[in-house]
Amino acid sequence: MNTSQMLHQMCHEELSNADINAIRKKREFSKQETVSRALLENFLLSETGVEDVLGALTEKEIVFLHLLKFVGKEVAIPLFTRLYDDVNRPSYGSYTQRYKPVFKEVRRALIRKGVLLFAEDHSLWGADTKSERRRYRFPQQFERFLPPPIRSTKWLEGEGDTQSDILRQKLKEVIPNEPPVDVPDDVHGRYKLKLVDGDLRIGTKPFCAKHLLEWQRACWAASAPRPDRYAGKSKVNGVWRQERGPVAPPVEAAAYVFSQLEEGAWIRADQLSLPLRIF
Repeated sequence: MNTSQMLHQMCHEELSNADINAIRKKREFSKQETVSRALLENFLLSETGVEDVLGALTEKEIVFLHLLKFVGKEVAIPLFTRLYDDVNRPSYGSYTQRYKPVFKEVRRALIRKGVLLFAEDHSLWGADTKSERRRYRFPQQFERFLPPPIRSTKWLEGEGDTQSDILRQKLKEVIPNEPPVDVPDDVHGRYKLKLVDGDLRIGTKPFCAKHLLEWQRACWAASAPRPDRYAGKSKVNGVWRQERGPVAPPVEAAAYVFSQLEEGAWIRADQLSLPLRIF
């Protein structure tokens, strides 16, 4: 489903009158703008009230919406267990029974605030119930109003650990008998610097800053443990492996968080804990 299809179905089939009244109050729509479901559909993706609503969400909810932005497509209800992991829900039972308490929280905290779309995807094979067919999406139109996933500062006391000469060491790989930068062998093989017919190459590609950044992130990835929340387990906290939803590698999650910070901003290492858990 694309955003337009989801929006139309949500406004005309999914929302109750109580939902519409709650959305009108939170987004500060006039009664005239929500007097009919067709008008609500027309105004829901406008910028009215979005910044205030998103700014009032909890830190955890903001990080989760960044996950939806990162994923960039509709998701199923089990993914929201990462956000509402403290909801009292049964570990066993039908799909609907296990995720009904989660949907209740999603409806209260996000849908009724007018910042999350949801609708049934009838094209899904093997999805027998409404709960299984429902998909959720954070609208792209709202992304620019989403607060950063981490509160940063422009100044931190003390000095950090840096490797100011790492790029110089990397470039010296083209000099005979110079030792390579100490990185995992497979990463070094894919990103080794060399001169080929007078041209500087990194691995098999022409040298450029983009590929140097790829090398840096490949080094980080090689040194970071893989996500193990679901590793070797068929079920964790009532969520089956096939239901878990997208899981981002730690380096990709951290790189996304860094990309959302203002230029010159700093964060503490422990501030990455929540985004890494959610992602």
